[in-house]
Amino acid sequence: MKTSSSKQGLSGFSPDTAELRTLILGMRKAYALGENVMEYARANSGSDVNTEVGILIAYDLQAGSYIAGARKYPERNARRCQQMADILGPLLAAEGSVMEVGCGEATTLAGVLQRLSQKISNALGFDIS
Repeated sequence: MKTSSSKQGLSGFSPDTAELRTLILGMRKAYALGENVMEYARANSGSDVNTEVGILIAYDLQAGSYIAGARKYPERNARRCQQMADILGPLLAAEGSVMEVGCGEATTLAGVLQRLSQKISNALGFDIS
């Protein structure tokens, strides 16, 4: 699904409504089948790189999956968060700040903050989704 240069955005792919519908439905199907949704998006857009549109759709498809995974496997999540807190703790100043870029639904950030031995003055998490 290649677009003309007059329709191209920053990523080189700005779909019209019909193309966007096809992309969303195809990515939903790929996600439900456990396939690589970004691979589908690249093939569908005729691009060899991930497009902004594909990335945003992929984030929406995954929304809630991190929380669901943390709830389904609480011991694994707790162990991972404790390991990260053990690594980060000695590196943080007392009353310092923590920032996670690409935090998704902040399941890791929240778990690490709960397990740090020192008080943190500010905690920030950012994600494109």
